[in-house]
Amino acid sequence: METINTALRQVQRGETVTEGRLGMVPLLDPTAGEAHYLTLKEAMDRGECSVTEVSDSGSVPHLNVVNTGKTPVLILDGEQLLGAKQNRIVNLSIMVAPKSETTVPVTCVEEGRWSPRPDKFRPSGHVMYQKVRADKMRHVSAQMLREEAPFADQGAVWDEISGKSMRMDVQSATGAMDKLFTEKKTRLDVFVKRCTPVEHQVGAVFALDGRECGVELFDAVSTWRTFSPPLVRSWAIDAIDGETAARRNHRPTVDLIKRLSDGSWKVSPSLGIGWDARLAANDVTCGALLVKDSLVHLAAFGEARS
Repeated sequence: METINTALRQVQRGETVTEGRLGMVPLLDPTAGEAHYLTLKEAMDRGECSVTEVSDSGSVPHLNVVNTGKTPVLILDGEQLLGAKQNRIVNLSIMVAPKSETTVPVTCVEEGRWSPRPDKFRPSGHVMYQKVRADKMRHVSAQMLREEAPFADQGAVWDEISGKSMRMDVQSATGAMDKLFTEKKTRLDVFVKRCTPVEHQVGAVFALDGRECGVELFDAVSTWRTFSPPLVRSWAIDAIDGETAARRNHRPTVDLIKRLSDGSWKVSPSLGIGWDARLAANDVTCGALLVKDSLVHLAAFGEARS
């Protein structure tokens, strides 16, 4: 798709930074403009956006988002929301229109709770870690390519969180994914400090053990600066999970930017403003949000393993 290919051709690779098993290649765009939207946290801090259960009884795979402001609001694929009956993550990137109400598809990341908390939903500052986020995206993309609802495999997500919690010796009475991030905060902060955004950075290519495994790309420097810490943490969780494991013999790394440029995309109307684009192949899966002929967000995953 030309809009996506133009954005991919436009970015330049910066100097790779590494911490432990994780490598990050900054993606730079000196021509990037200003964001024409607010992030969910910015909108909620202004009191212009709220996230609630869809009803008193609730629905595990759905949440309700109300934007009372005059500015669109970007909700990120994998962004975690804490509170209400159970913690959830958003299944795909969505641009919520001004003065609108939208039902968004979500996945539970707190298996052992279905009871309301007094506080409303709020962004946690964390994004679902890459292994389970990639698996979630593959399932959601497959659903959408079949023109079905963009839901994840809920049981597989719970199983993955449970397994990682056991491996990393993190205990949560409700099986909450967020406990992984809070328990490992000190170590994760080292990765965030090492991968500080640089001038003109709008995204990154992430690598584990030298193999390119993921791409995150935005249309504005300010958006990358906002989401850089949670995205780096999401990759770092998998990097530290495998720190004591024997290294695998990976095949030669694939240039993910080129792989995406060569891909065949399916485009459908987004749940909010704009269009949702999907690429799914044996070795890569990708979701992208397009608004007014601009690539707002792209997330892609290759054959990563922790």
